[in-house]
Parts: sequence; C-alpha cells; structure tokens
Amino acid sequence: MLAALQGHGFRWRTGKDQLLLISIGTGSLKKTLPAQTLLGMPAAEQGVRSLQSLMEDCAQVNHGLLQWLASCLTPWIIDRAVGDMKLDSQDGPQLATYARYNVLLEKEWLSSELGIELTPEKIDQIAAMDNPANMDELAKLGESAAKRQVRAEHLPAAFDLA
Repeated sequence: MLAALQGHGFRWRTGKDQLLLISIGTGSLKKTLPAQTLLGMPAAEQGVRSLQSLMEDCAQVNHGLLQWLASCLTPWIIDRAVGDMKLDSQDGPQLATYARYNVLLEKEWLSSELGIELTPEKIDQIAAMDNPANMDELAKLGESAAKRQVRAEHLPAAFDLA
C-alpha cells in the first residue's frame, strides 16, 4: 500500500512484472497453552499474552492479504480454513510478485523442511530472539532455510537494478 497509494507519494506502478515484494522473517513460534495454565495466570500476564496473540493474528492476516493480492512465489499455509491460497493467488489481482521466507520454530517443520532435529526445549530456548546467546544458532537456521527456500527464479531479471 505504501508503494502504490496516492497519499504516500511513491505512486509506483503495480503488477506482477512491476513490483517485487520480498518478506524475510526472523522465525516464528506459535505458543499454545492449556486452558488451566491460562486461567491460573495473573491478569497482567494474560493481557500480555493476549497482545502477543493479537500480533500473531495480524501477521497472519498480513501474509494472507499479500498472498492473495500478489502473484505469490512461496505460498505458506495461512490457516486451516484458507490453506496456502495458491489458487486464490493465481486468480487474484496480482498487484505485485511476492515471496516470503521464514523459519517455523516447530519440531516437525524443522525436521521435514530443513532436516534439523531439535528438542522442544531447545526450540523454546532459541526462540528467545532477544537473547544474544541465540544469534549463532538462529543464523544457522536462517542459512539452512535460505538454501532451501530462496531460488533464482524468485528474483526475475525484470527487477534487476540498472
């Protein structure tokens, strides 16, 4: 929207051959808690967790909109209801070309997508991205993901800078 809307002043042309959006995630971990655990939390902690959940929901809506509005090169599953939206992306407005790269900090995903085996405890430990001690391990995960996810065809020559 920033690139295309009149009010922001950029007014870039849209279209899958005109605008390329690359989204690089820092890794995401969806935490679920049993109801009893939530009910036993102080109200302030419940409030913080609610805000975290709201931010995750907003990120999912954002990715869903981008996958629908653009020609999506790397469809991710948005949720169980809409899936990865491949068909919606193909039939959608295609206002841009869009690629999303990310790591899901989930045991099964890391194993199947990256061939990396980590315990749930280790995943919880490295998911604390504000801890500088985790940077090396997070960088290794990012490097492994990039080797599998980023492809030359995701960066069409039409978008090369002169």
